[in-house]
Amino acid sequence: MYWYISILPPSGWNTLSDRERLIAFLREQSDLKQINAMSFGAADGRPWVDIAILKANSPDSWSSDGIFSAHFNRVEMVCSDTEPQHWYEELAVRIAEFLQWDTVEEDEPRQIHGNSK
Repeated sequence: MYWYISILPPSGWNTLSDRERLIAFLREQSDLKQINAMSFGAADGRPWVDIAILKANSPDSWSSDGIFSAHFNRVEMVCSDTEPQHWYEELAVRIAEFLQWDTVEEDEPRQIHGNSK
């Protein structure tokens, strides 16, 4: 089974950010490796994760095909529900703090981390 974490701009889905800035940050994370132009996975020895950098057309309409886009407005983390949950939460919080965005569980209304800046 999978567990989903969404990292979203606090001002809404129509806020676009520069992809290159986030890619540079994710490349610096020793527990990640780049899969394609728009996604990252776990480095060897880390829990399985798929991180997709997305440009959604609406809050409920997004897909991940790995095709390059210069801008994004959503980051989706697909996590294994058999691995330590705290590892995923810490990773999501790091990404959210870098972007100054909010991190929420997709299936739950509760917020894991919110940035008030």
